[in-house]
Amino acid sequence: MTKKRRATDMKPASTEWTYGDDGKAHILVVDDDPRLLSGLASLLRSKGYEVTEAEGGRMACRILETESFDLAMLDLRMPDVDGFGVMERLSSEQPECGVIVVSGESSFSAVSRALRRGALDYIRKPFDPEELLATVDGVLGKRSLLRAHEHIRMRLEKSEELHRYIVNSSPDIVFMLDGDGHFCFVNSKIESLLGYQPAELCGRHFRHILDDRDIARGTYALKGPNISADNPRTLEVRLKTRGSRKATRHFEITAFPIDPETWPHTNHDDGKYNGREARYYGTARDVTERKEAEAFINFQAYHDLLTRLPNRALFKDRLDLAITHARRSEQKLAVMFLDLDRFKVINDTLGHAWAIACCRLSHSDWNGVCAKGTPCHASVAMNSLCCCRRSTVTRTHDRFQRS
Repeated sequence: MTKKRRATDMKPASTEWTYGDDGKAHILVVDDDPRLLSGLASLLRSKGYEVTEAEGGRMACRILETESFDLAMLDLRMPDVDGFGVMERLSSEQPECGVIVVSGESSFSAVSRALRRGALDYIRKPFDPEELLATVDGVLGKRSLLRAHEHIRMRLEKSEELHRYIVNSSPDIVFMLDGDGHFCFVNSKIESLLGYQPAELCGRHFRHILDDRDIARGTYALKGPNISADNPRTLEVRLKTRGSRKATRHFEITAFPIDPETWPHTNHDDGKYNGREARYYGTARDVTERKEAEAFINFQAYHDLLTRLPNRALFKDRLDLAITHARRSEQKLAVMFLDLDRFKVINDTLGHAWAIACCRLSHSDWNGVCAKGTPCHASVAMNSLCCCRRSTVTRTHDRFQRS
């Protein structure tokens, strides 16, 4: 008596279903007549099947506790446990095992009852060996196809679950658009980043979440030339958060059109998402923190961190630019240096905070005195300010005197 095979041992490695470790179907033959039992078992073994004999229903039930079978061939009339009892045991313990009834019972009620209980075929005794073997081959072939189909279905479901998990667990927003730019699919990451529900956006145009300043650029990007899966379009845009027109986040979007040859589903209903055919695939990565860090680093490079005013580097950069413009337009350029008297007294008596406030106030006053145009002011020291301005030097000086 062989050991009971585990379910994992019976699982095929490919889509083609095989029986057991050696590729042979394991058949249980149950009959209370020893001669018929031995003859049927010998016939099946001659065709290469692995056969286990059970003389009577009670012995068959004991064997089912230790072994697994691909097919069971049962007699209905048995003294201890009849064929219906064995079928009931099989349905509870080994539901995937097929059943063929081989019995001398020919009444319509018996045949009908056996088929309702799950029998796949009914062979009447005495049987024709060729007919019996053909029936066995047909039943096993059908069971093999059903098991292979079930195995493929399970693999497909696992593949879809894995794909769905990967897409929804992505740190980026994954989306698909139709030919007009409407959302066909968007993963759940958009809810945590922007506050939108995926179902809320499906069917809406992507400009619904674009910042107003980036609508034209974002719309043109998808229609630009030479965009393909090998040459995707990458751009940085601002996307609006849900329920607010001012609160935006910066995203780096990479998108490309879907090639119908590599995505054949776009020509069929299977390629439709929410009733729309996907034509563009893209991802959106949140780069808000990077943009804020870049802005802060740029501010640090060109501003004094204590007073938050423009520093020497920014003043020199703007001065060089102003000199270039003045030479090009043949205009004059004024550079002024202002020193705040008794600044040390304010710092020593009122404290450092008041000194910084005084410096900021002086910078603000001078900024108001200068006319609109291209002036540049900078704090070159705690008590010193510099300003440069092209042309209208006399008018600016007069306004400063009046102030």
